[in-house]
Amino acid sequence: MQIYRVITGVLEENCYIATQDGAQAVVVDPGDNAPDLIGVLRQQKLEPVLILLTHGHSDHTGALVALQQEFGTPVAVHREENGLLEGSVPALDAARFVEGEEVLETAGLAIRVLHTPGHTWGSCCYLINDVLFSGDTLFAGSIGRTDFPEGSDEAMQESLAVLRSLPDDVQVLPGHGPATSIGREKATNPWLR
Repeated sequence: MQIYRVITGVLEENCYIATQDGAQAVVVDPGDNAPDLIGVLRQQKLEPVLILLTHGHSDHTGALVALQQEFGTPVAVHREENGLLEGSVPALDAARFVEGEEVLETAGLAIRVLHTPGHTWGSCCYLINDVLFSGDTLFAGSIGRTDFPEGSDEAMQESLAVLRSLPDDVQVLPGHGPATSIGREKATNPWLR
């Protein structure tokens, strides 16, 4: 699997473009800088067939409308994010709502959905092979904030227990900051010990 990272917006959110076959791709969290994201897709000759949202905060969805208008790409998101996304996703009623633990198959990829509430009620991580797109649930050395109205310390602890159960060699690509691994986080991240 080939993964392109595009850092977007003032909060330096990580948007990821993943492709298995070099023709179709999934886009994870198109945060901002739509022209840059569209440019990468065009330059690499990739057709985005699904947009995966880890959650509905605007720093992860800022380029969503532009991508949908440019490519007509459907979006997958947890139903609990509905309130955060209202008005920012065209035809949200046509979105593919995920619940967690299902596997989405597209673009030659099997995408395991992990519902990981805590940062928001509908936060999800997406596991593809041995790569976890963790959004704002898990960062290198830290975790996402839980002090928003849609956050929960208790839910975050339960979600971290799910991530702790993953194999150590799973690479973690977070919504902000550098890549890490589950093993490294188990050893060094106080919230994942």
